[in-house]
Amino acid sequence: MAGKHAKPDPTLLDGRYQLEALIAQGCGANVHRATDTMLDRPVAVKIYHGGARQRFRAACSVSARLSHPNVATVFDAGTDNGRDYLVLRLVEGRTLADKLDWGPLEPGWVCRMGSLVAETLAHVHANGFAHGDVEPANILLGPNEQPYLAGFGSARSTSDTGVDVRALGRVLLEAVGPRPPEVIKAMVAEEPPSAAECARRLSATARRLGAAPVLPVCSVRPPNPSPVPAAQPEPVRRRGLAMILASGFAVMSLFVFPAGVLDATTPAPVPPIAVTR
Repeated sequence: MAGKHAKPDPTLLDGRYQLEALIAQGCGANVHRATDTMLDRPVAVKIYHGGARQRFRAACSVSARLSHPNVATVFDAGTDNGRDYLVLRLVEGRTLADKLDWGPLEPGWVCRMGSLVAETLAHVHANGFAHGDVEPANILLGPNEQPYLAGFGSARSTSDTGVDVRALGRVLLEAVGPRPPEVIKAMVAEEPPSAAECARRLSATARRLGAAPVLPVCSVRPPNPSPVPAAQPEPVRRRGLAMILASGFAVMSLFVFPAGVLDATTPAPVPPIAVTR
């Protein structure tokens, strides 16, 4: 008889997503680390509060139309016991907001990162949407600081895309400090260039400033070990697991850097030198 009256497990969504640690809290939603028990993989689950149905529907509508490597991937969406939720891929890294806590950033890096976000916005705009909430907390930095655009709860169908470009321009102004490149100044003008044009100009400026290129998403993986010269038989070893939890209202993810990225490589043994007499 007890089984007939057992309450449903509030930590299991739709009998599939096992909620775990709370990653982030916001006025419209909470984000949990979770496990997809059907596919046995870690995911992030964003559960919307009761009054945020419009944001949930907007995020669902946009995610169904977008397919871009720098958009935070949505795997699933649903409603369970009155709770609207999105299931997202966990991105490894941190947010731009976290990085900005350390102060202004190197202009070349800012332009390189900004060019990829602008390219992503160009894809959003080409599909008839404006993001509507471009801010540092909605830009996730994954492995090799590859940027991902998240937080589509304020997206809307519109041809007025200049608001996104100006918002990204303000983000880049904050990131670069008191002497921004001209391309960033142009982005906050009343009539800014298109997102695609901004991406092209930012990329060119990054090259001119000598910024290292960002690897394509498909190429982002822990680097292969490189040999250590024989003259350094006792290299300094660094081990660590950097775990950073994202915060803010955006579609957040749990970020974990694999220890192998931080490890120095143990050199191969140096063969003894034969001494002839």
